[in-house]
Amino acid sequence: FATGARRNLDNIPKAAIAVYSKCGNYIANVPFNGSVAIDIYDAEGVNYLERRLVKEGIVNLSFSDDAQKIYVHTRNMLRTVGGVPKFVSMRHLGQLLDVKINKDNKYIATASFDHFARIWDAATGKPVVPPLRHNEKHVSLVNFSPCGNWLISVGRDSDKINVWDVKTGSKLPMDFSVPGEKITSAEFSPCGKYIITGTHLLSSYIWNFNEGTQAFPELFHSSSVTSVKFSNDGKYVLTSSRAGYVRLWDISGWNGEPKVKVSALMRHKAQVREAIFSPDNKLIFSYSVDSTAKVMDVATGKQLGKDLRHKGQIFGGVFSSNSRMIATFSNDSTVVVWDARSGKPVMGPLKHKWFTGGAAFLDNDRKLAVACWDGNVYVYDISTGEMVLPAMKHKKRVQHLEVAPNGKFLVSGSLDLTAKVWNFISPDSLLKETTAAISKRGRAVRRALPIWPRRG
Repeated sequence: FATGARRNLDNIPKAAIAVYSKCGNYIANVPFNGSVAIDIYDAEGVNYLERRLVKEGIVNLSFSDDAQKIYVHTRNMLRTVGGVPKFVSMRHLGQLLDVKINKDNKYIATASFDHFARIWDAATGKPVVPPLRHNEKHVSLVNFSPCGNWLISVGRDSDKINVWDVKTGSKLPMDFSVPGEKITSAEFSPCGKYIITGTHLLSSYIWNFNEGTQAFPELFHSSSVTSVKFSNDGKYVLTSSRAGYVRLWDISGWNGEPKVKVSALMRHKAQVREAIFSPDNKLIFSYSVDSTAKVMDVATGKQLGKDLRHKGQIFGGVFSSNSRMIATFSNDSTVVVWDARSGKPVMGPLKHKWFTGGAAFLDNDRKLAVACWDGNVYVYDISTGEMVLPAMKHKKRVQHLEVAPNGKFLVSGSLDLTAKVWNFISPDSLLKETTAAISKRGRAVRRALPIWPRRG
């Protein structure tokens, strides 16, 4: 209306019903009379955002004033459908291999099987800088610095770590590498002064970030290092290996040699995939290809409870923000929430149609999001084990889930080459919304149905 120019909407197929949002940002389109599908486009009609389905034929629809809900009038019901996308999905040209969110919730980093890592604006989904090109086709991992100004990335089978300026996309000239030692894992220390790298040739290295020099002697294992982690207070380093060992290194009082706080800290029967600290630094969780996981008390060096077991290989695990629970997910298609200290199940095992590939605690640890290889992200109430939101959909299996530090949004990464943002603005966004059922006399009977989260 501002320019009087005519918009070309040829990209949108003929529709029985088509409506604009009041803010002018979206178009909702029903393809034919009686269809159960709603196709959502941007206001230009150029970008197809996604399709939503209802259970009955659609008679009419309209947007809410804020464009975050669509009111759908079906033959027998008036439904509230939430989750209008804020932006088009963040897309790569190859499979996504890693997804991370920086600590101030502003940026999302993705790594892919297309030679590139990418940095996106978390509020708009738009690229912050041009794609960050690597010589290796597989960009296997990305991690932000604590301040959020730097991003490290590593190509698979590479012996070099790349450090990028998040705001400009330029690569730092420092060389954090040992020739011939392929990097398996890497991350910044909580203070941002150090970078730690694990390699396939038995050693881990800690580097001075500002100087590009090695800060400590090597941390040795007897086999390839599978993961490296700093504790949240920066006092300890946790390493795991293919030989099944987990070691804890004390670097707080370093005077020439890092100390092994507890030698051969934990021993698994097979390769350890990863070991992580709890948010309060009091517990360590590790999981192995032998279908077991262990929890250890850092202060005593002793294992707490019995092994946590799945019937299949454990793909990963995450702590709740209060460090009281651990969620594990597996190729036995289940997810289980455990009491971190007793090892007893709090929720589950919850069975899914296919493997579960990720998990994240939400809503002050009262709900759990689960990524499934069936292409959906499910959200469960931990106290009841019931699904509380309709499935959040990708076109192919979902393998990555990252929750923002502020807890307000979730990022999922999929084999459909996209990452999507799912917004949880406040705990209230997980409450129930009412819908109206139309009685035979035309009077509305109110009934509660779960609201969908706002998507991106």
